[in-house]
Amino acid sequence: MTLLLPTSDGPDRAVPFSQRLATSAGRLLDRRRPGRRSFLRRAAIAATALTVNPIDFVLKPQSAYASVCGPSNECSQGWSAFCCTINGGANTCPDGSYVAGWWKVSSSAFCRGEDRYVVDCNRTPGETCTCRCAEGECDRRRVCCNNFRYGQCNQQIPGTTEVVCRIVICTPPWEWDSSCTTTVRTDERTREHTSTCLNGPNPTEIAVVHQDAGLVGSPVGAPVAEEMTTAAGGSWRAYENGVITRVAAYGIVVVAGPAGVAYREAGGPDSPLGYPTAGPTDVNGGQVLPVEAGTFYTPATGTAHVLAGPVQQEYERRGGPAGWLGFPVSDVVDAPGGRRRAFFAAGWSLAHDPSTEERRLVPSDVELPDTAGEWYTTAPVERLEGADRVATAVAVSAASHPDGAETVVLATAGAFADALAGGVLAGVRGGSVLLTATEDLSAATAEELLRLSPSTVVVAGGSEAVADTVLAAVRDRLPEADVRRIAGDGRFATAVALAEEQVGEDAVDVVFVASGRTFPDALAVTPVAGLAEAPLLLTEPTELPDVTGDALARWMPGEVVIAGGASAVTEDVVRAIRTRVPLASVRRIAGDGRFDTAVEAAGELPEDLDRALIATGDTFADALSAGAAAVVDPSWLLLTSTGALPVATRHAIAELGPESLVVVGGTAAVSALVVEQLEASPNGPHAVREDPATPNTDGDPADEPVEEETPDPAPPPTLPGVSGRGTGPR
Repeated sequence: MTLLLPTSDGPDRAVPFSQRLATSAGRLLDRRRPGRRSFLRRAAIAATALTVNPIDFVLKPQSAYASVCGPSNECSQGWSAFCCTINGGANTCPDGSYVAGWWKVSSSAFCRGEDRYVVDCNRTPGETCTCRCAEGECDRRRVCCNNFRYGQCNQQIPGTTEVVCRIVICTPPWEWDSSCTTTVRTDERTREHTSTCLNGPNPTEIAVVHQDAGLVGSPVGAPVAEEMTTAAGGSWRAYENGVITRVAAYGIVVVAGPAGVAYREAGGPDSPLGYPTAGPTDVNGGQVLPVEAGTFYTPATGTAHVLAGPVQQEYERRGGPAGWLGFPVSDVVDAPGGRRRAFFAAGWSLAHDPSTEERRLVPSDVELPDTAGEWYTTAPVERLEGADRVATAVAVSAASHPDGAETVVLATAGAFADALAGGVLAGVRGGSVLLTATEDLSAATAEELLRLSPSTVVVAGGSEAVADTVLAAVRDRLPEADVRRIAGDGRFATAVALAEEQVGEDAVDVVFVASGRTFPDALAVTPVAGLAEAPLLLTEPTELPDVTGDALARWMPGEVVIAGGASAVTEDVVRAIRTRVPLASVRRIAGDGRFDTAVEAAGELPEDLDRALIATGDTFADALSAGAAAVVDPSWLLLTSTGALPVATRHAIAELGPESLVVVGGTAAVSALVVEQLEASPNGPHAVREDPATPNTDGDPADEPVEEETPDPAPPPTLPGVSGRGTGPR
């Protein structure tokens, strides 16, 4: 059996018998007592409750209608339920519905005398929804029964579906949801409609903002305390996931998320932090919240920290959490010498000395001196660079050989294999490594050859690496020089041929062996091999090439030093070496990765050197010329990544104590940030913090495979025999 009832939402609809059974005793009383008598009867019910719970009915400002949830609050009266009634207290559209339309109630007490807006959430086409009566206290209106749509919102969704529930806001819908138009419809009949989950009449400004944001469905969630006033004349309220504050200077600010929780737990505006001056912004997965006394920085995972004063200013100058330092891992704390200091996720810190107003970048694991105005010692940093890798090799050559050189090793700028052994040869002969394009002699290299005026030019590798046209161009410019190619059948044979040029056929004391498929380990040991005047041979990572094994058998060295760990040169190769030279001792120079291996190699050099060369371990070209230079003017050679100074390299600088640091390559190879970090790194003993912040990782899996034989972008067009700019930009 069904009963036809008129509705306020649209045409008459058939109401199931189950809906009629869902109505309350208050509705039964109202059937025969409409109008004011109905209200009086409801007021009587409210008066009964008043004696039991006076706080809800007296101390909270609300109208008599609000005490009994207003008129038309029963299913039979045809109106749709409020969303917060059926949506767990959230003043938002439930799943399976969308904002479809709205109407206005003028000058509503529920909106502090401003207009109130009732927004329909209609069933999304294709979703299912059962017609029923809401079960909320004082709001048993209909759910999914009224097939109706005003249609000012989301007009791209066609058709008319049932109204699932209704949202109440005090913000104009077109400001609240950009899909809504400004077309206004007014229906004053809903002036007193309300629910226990909605604000009562005359709400506070904070309560209105919380309602319009979704109540418990808002970003701040449900309230956890009453609204409080502050000495500054404002007010605030704490919520599950943040706070909402109001003060004349900054207006109303909603602070949600990790920053909001941290601010709430710190005491909100009642704390020394004061009021938030703006809402939080999302940065790098975390949040930044400015407050009167500083700024909260909250990463996606971890703890929020507050920075203020000169340390914060320096942090923001360096990019804040979007910069390389990352988020803070501490507040600004006291440090030795009366300083203030904060630590960051990248493993670095910023310190401020109030006595001198100096601000410095400091590694997190370094303690500061106890005396104000004093700092640990650092080494000056200079850079040798050119416009590209070819020009950088020229710059290194010019710095190392201001008066010329007897020998030059010339190699292709596009691949590393042939030049690895050539770098040791050049260093032992006191010469330079220069680079060239494959088909044409690079112009910068041609000029440097004329300046150096060598008696011998060794072209490393076959014609596939350095074409005969390049040899011809060199001979044209240096007619009295011995210009010759040294090459073998492949990279391993070429390395043997270059080594034989260096040491001949006689027995040698030490031979270095490195992978011929990656470059960092071979480059790292170049100064060690060069200063020992020992040859450098190459091997496959998992198998000893016959040509390399034969050379070892001819030389019968007393020691074989392998560069790199077992992932670069496996134990199978070690066993093969021991088979070919059974009387030799075999050892490794290796660390956990390329940067650590370079550090271990530097430790093999004399302790009284005064200079360290720093080259990128991400690409090979600059370290080729740097390796030879480190032999000619004995120096440590350390590697860095392009974007950040590895911890292992920084620690090596502190242990070795060089008087100067020379960066080889332009900013595309070794960034300005690495130079800044080098300038901030101790170059001698220093106190170590017992609780350093988490350091940055080097990002260097142990001896990972390196993409090889990858030339720079193609060079610009050149004249026959001479190229214009080397092998392209770096």
